[in-house]
Amino acid sequence: MSNLLHVVTILGCKNSMVREGLKHVLSGTRYKVHPEDLVQRDPAQPLLSGEAPLLLVVDANLYPDNMAGAIQSLKAQYPNARIVVLTDNFDLNAMMSALQAGVDGYCLATIGCDALIKYLDLVMLGEVVFPSAIFLSALSEADKASS
Repeated sequence: MSNLLHVVTILGCKNSMVREGLKHVLSGTRYKVHPEDLVQRDPAQPLLSGEAPLLLVVDANLYPDNMAGAIQSLKAQYPNARIVVLTDNFDLNAMMSALQAGVDGYCLATIGCDALIKYLDLVMLGEVVFPSAIFLSALSEADKASS
């Protein structure tokens, strides 16, 4: 992993314990957590400039009423950034809205630490990633509806 570019990682967490946990999980990886986060920043000021890849990890609890709008706003401000939503529970409608808004990853907070890093790696490679269990559940529901 040492030959991979560092990824400037901005966290958007409503809960400081979640933020500290993510910082701990990401320490020692290519994902370098920026000291400023989406909660504390002045929206009029750009987060960064430079050539390093940018990843925004957003806790779904930060924008409970308008995650899609928040994603669209972040994408408009940082068009080259990758955005991953971290959520406590699965909601198919919320995930679909986030995907339509341009999110690059949608992840359940129950994911293991190593799996999270691999998940972020896929997102940084340009993949749109969401839990496979969600896809299988949606297929199951579609089968039931067509029967």
